[in-house]
Amino acid sequence: MSQPESADASMKRPSMKKWVVLLVVLGALIGVGTMMKAWMDRRSGAEAQPAVFSGGSEHWDQNEVPISMQCGACHEKEFRQWAGSDHAWAFRKLGDQWESEAFHNMKLNAHGSILQFSTNAEGRMVHDGQSSTSWRADWATGRIPLVQYLVPAKDGGYHTLSAAWDVNRKEWFDIFGKDARQPGDWGHWTGRGMNWNTQCAWCHMSLFHKNYDPVKDRYASTWTEPGVTCIQCHGPLLDKPEAGTGCMISTKNKLTPEQIHDNCASCHARRDEFDHDFAVGDRFDNHFQLVLPVQPGVFWPNGMQRDEDYCETGLRLSRMGKAGVTCLDCHDPHTGTLKLPQEDNTLCLRCHGTGEAVNGVKAPVIDMARHTPCPQSSMGARCVECHMPESLYMARDPRRDHSFNSPDPLLSVELGIPNACTMCHREKSNEWAAQAVEKYYGAKPKMAQYRDRTRAVQRAYEGREDVLPLLMECFKREEVGAWRATLLDLMDAWAHEPAVQELAAAAVKDPDSLTRAAAAKVMGLAGNPAAG
Repeated sequence: MSQPESADASMKRPSMKKWVVLLVVLGALIGVGTMMKAWMDRRSGAEAQPAVFSGGSEHWDQNEVPISMQCGACHEKEFRQWAGSDHAWAFRKLGDQWESEAFHNMKLNAHGSILQFSTNAEGRMVHDGQSSTSWRADWATGRIPLVQYLVPAKDGGYHTLSAAWDVNRKEWFDIFGKDARQPGDWGHWTGRGMNWNTQCAWCHMSLFHKNYDPVKDRYASTWTEPGVTCIQCHGPLLDKPEAGTGCMISTKNKLTPEQIHDNCASCHARRDEFDHDFAVGDRFDNHFQLVLPVQPGVFWPNGMQRDEDYCETGLRLSRMGKAGVTCLDCHDPHTGTLKLPQEDNTLCLRCHGTGEAVNGVKAPVIDMARHTPCPQSSMGARCVECHMPESLYMARDPRRDHSFNSPDPLLSVELGIPNACTMCHREKSNEWAAQAVEKYYGAKPKMAQYRDRTRAVQRAYEGREDVLPLLMECFKREEVGAWRATLLDLMDAWAHEPAVQELAAAAVKDPDSLTRAAAAKVMGLAGNPAAG
């Protein structure tokens, strides 16, 4: 049975209700005041302090990337993915957790000199016994499978050591291998060929400016953030945070797949520069000249990588590139890793197992049980092992070819071009592989349709006078723009021939920009006024 309420309690209840009402009113007034202040701040142009990413990450020193830290406050998932990527580690300061072993009284005997790597009060030091010179390592680039170090140069720039640290084997090695480059050589690590500011830096840091003074022969280079950060791929960088979002990159500008790919290509391509003005959203071909297989020793005559050629040329030469396949069809934009596994062909069969269309072009459907003579459980049954074989660069860095060629051992016998069959079956000969291909695929396999083109390119490399008719014939039936450009460029020795000029005059209207450029070159060599 409830007790009757006391007089004191009945008197307190109205008082408590008043306090609750007062607190609610006060909170509302504070909220209104805050909103009014924010509105007045926006009217007056005042900006709130930007939020920054506050969590931990794999990145070597996230405080060095303040703009990306601000991006990470809203885009935490993407920031964490990027922080563990090779892009994030493309350029960094040295740290004890990464360098202590490499610079703990280690030595490397290479090309007549002994390099010593140690640590003292000045920092991480490199001493060359041949010249009795010491340098302090200021920066590092890369993470897996190797790390290279940068030392100051006398011209205000940096040199990249040819000695690299093998992360897996825990040892120093020389990236030139048996190529004994000596001091004074252009390609020695202290020469112009290994000058970081000119040769490497633009692709290893964000918003880099070389700032070279040719009169003084000095660099005063600057950059906004070390490594390849948010602003290098998502720019342009705004002068102040965007109103309403606080973003340092406009949220109104949405890049097309082609623009994104061109931005990737600006670094992942062997190219020459027309200018230093390329920015996110620009077309690659307006600022760079892509290196094509037009001279021996750079690419194999079928377009496979031979020297340090990167990815873009191979992709442009391929039917995949012609169909509109871009980097982001296979690679995650933030981690840089593959979107799907390649070991069980899931990545490739996403399109080639279903006939899925890319830019309106349907991928040929591949029946893996019939496509290859290799056992289905073997390495040879992996798409990438046959169509994207690996080659070593920088002595110990395996990279996959992106020309997507089909292995053709017959051309290996004829022209010495590597093929995936004997790259895997190293104990076998090219003749054995050619016979195996003919036995399984017949006398005229699908790859045979490209043999004349490859032979034409090789003959042009050799300076054969009889190659022009074959070059012209291949050009007329070629479907891939980058190959049309290559074939036309190889005709420049016959630029004064009327038939070549006629071909070039028609090619200036080609839909492919590389072909148009090659046509202009050939016309210009003959003094054709239409070349301008």
